[in-house]
Amino acid sequence: MRNPFSKASRMAPIPNDSQHAFIPLSQEQRAQLNRDTSQAKAEHERIQAQPVQGYFNAWVPLHTRASPAHSNELAAATSPGGASHTVGYNPSDDAFYENGRSIPLVQGWRQGCFRQRGLRRKIEYDNHVVYIARDPQQNFNEPSEMEWRLNFRPGGYYVTGLKATLASTIFTDLATLQWFIRPLASSHWQRIPIELTVGETNNQPLDLGPYLAEMDYGFVLKVRLQTGDQSGSSWQKTQLFRQAEDSGCSDLAEVQNLGFELVSELRPDIVRHYKEPPSTYLNSVGHDDAIVVQINNHNTISVQPLSQEDLRFFSELLADRLKTTSSEGSKVLSLDGLCLDPQAVASLFDFMENRGQDVDRTKTTDWGHAEWEALLTCAASCQVPALVELCEVELRRFVQSQNLEEITNAARAAHAQQLLWYCQLYDTYQEVDKQEEEVRRQAAEGRLHPTYGVPREYLRDTHSATATDPADDLPGHTMRGPATMNR
Repeated sequence: MRNPFSKASRMAPIPNDSQHAFIPLSQEQRAQLNRDTSQAKAEHERIQAQPVQGYFNAWVPLHTRASPAHSNELAAATSPGGASHTVGYNPSDDAFYENGRSIPLVQGWRQGCFRQRGLRRKIEYDNHVVYIARDPQQNFNEPSEMEWRLNFRPGGYYVTGLKATLASTIFTDLATLQWFIRPLASSHWQRIPIELTVGETNNQPLDLGPYLAEMDYGFVLKVRLQTGDQSGSSWQKTQLFRQAEDSGCSDLAEVQNLGFELVSELRPDIVRHYKEPPSTYLNSVGHDDAIVVQINNHNTISVQPLSQEDLRFFSELLADRLKTTSSEGSKVLSLDGLCLDPQAVASLFDFMENRGQDVDRTKTTDWGHAEWEALLTCAASCQVPALVELCEVELRRFVQSQNLEEITNAARAAHAQQLLWYCQLYDTYQEVDKQEEEVRRQAAEGRLHPTYGVPREYLRDTHSATATDPADDLPGHTMRGPATMNR
């Protein structure tokens, strides 16, 4: 799809003339551009109406896309399958794009970072290139830095893989350009080794997955630029995302070399593995008598006539406990000794009658965490792992500081490992959430320090220093790469 918001889409090149000469679009081209714009805006509005699944730099909502690699997992609203997310920066358009969509996620390099100091965007009109470099006014002894932050905890996703393109260029051996990464809940920065050759841009894809732990909800990426001399043009000798000025995203499907791109592979923090029952499942319903379930000496319930093989599909223990009485030939399933809640037992059999997809939601509308804990205990005691996973998903919604210990103990007793991990990480990420909420509050009140890159639409005071960018056409010498250095 043609990107109607790029500079290249708004003008058409003159055939057989200067490479950089343009004429206005024809009437037919403009009509097509209008159609593309309407389609892009409709898609953008549809995406924005979906629940927020993460935050970019603490304030820009993110939306993931489904990953075909996880198609074997139950596609239920309560527990989405695996997903992926891509965010990239195009220096020519000076815009960040999400998942290849044509409407920018954020317009402007400064608004698209979490925070920065001592950097400016530079356009070389004579050499037709654009990049981000040190601010000429930055103190020689102080490094320039910029950070980006991604948090997928609002959507309940761990980052399981991370690929990055971090286009970096130096023009002297004395300069240093270094990249660092840390998990969202850690304060320890790890340096990313990137080999740089003077005059050449390194934009090779990097695998940053090994820098993250198994259960990290997000990460922070940082770059540091330092000049090696005090000459008048030293600020240009470290460059980020160097690219031809007219290489805007005219067709997003064909863009392969964004100067900055982060591709995150994600999985739910609590996964439901769904397996479809065989075609013979529940064949006995309507033909056999109901099963009498003995919960204890005082409580019995009647349930659908599941066969022994039906029960075995979910639980070996339940299948082994199903007996046929010799006198009447009726089937009895004894749960004596398991100390189970009758309501939870009824929901267990509702779950099996629904082929393991869900419980009867008409009966659980008013349930709190205590009822779901009882069902979790029942599922674990009856050795029904599919129901354990459903209970983990539901109990995740109830976890708060007040009941954290109680739900943690229930998860530990039931060997509900996914829920237990979530509870053990809860306090750590609650602190992260509080920090990000405080940043968003200060941004809304116009009190955030100007080094933070808050987009204009998130600022109450649109005249604050954070919302105003300096001019991009900085004075200075043209820095040439290998293809142009000998001209």
